[in-house]
Amino acid sequence: MRALSLTVCSRFFKNLNPYICQLDPTLHTFAYIQEKSPFLLSTVLTVAAKILNPSIYPALKDHAETLFTESFRRGDKSPEAVQAILILTYWKELDDTRAWLSVGYAIRLSMDLGWHNLLPEQDQYLEAVSSLERRKRRNIERTWLVLFVYDRR
Repeated sequence: MRALSLTVCSRFFKNLNPYICQLDPTLHTFAYIQEKSPFLLSTVLTVAAKILNPSIYPALKDHAETLFTESFRRGDKSPEAVQAILILTYWKELDDTRAWLSVGYAIRLSMDLGWHNLLPEQDQYLEAVSSLERRKRRNIERTWLVLFVYDRR
C-alpha cells in the first residue's frame, strides 16, 4: 500500500500541483506530509486518485472527508490543514456547494495562525535560518497569498 501511495503522491506533484502551485515539492515530500498531516496526505492521494486512478477514489474521498470533519471538530490549526482544505475545494464534486464555506474556514484558520500579520523578512534573519525554515516560511506566505487570490475571485 505504501508503494501505491508513493506513486500516487508523486503523480500528484508531477501532474496536478503545477496547476495550483500550492505545495513545494522540495518541502512536501511523501515522508514530510505523512509525518505532518494525515489529512493533507489523504487529500493529496484523493485528488490524484480522482484524476489518475479513479478505482480507488471513492474510498480515499470518504477518508479525506472524515479527516476534514475530525480536523474541524478538534480545531486543528496548521498550514497543512489549510492546504488540505484548499486542495479539496479545487477538485470538489460538482454537487458540492460548500467550497466557499471551506475557503472561509481556511481563511479563519490562517488568521488564527497570525498569517495576516506576517512581516517581510529581514536580510539578517534570512541568513540566520536554515533552508528548511525558509521553505516553511515561504510555504505559509504562498498559502496566505493563494487564499487571498482565491477569496478575491
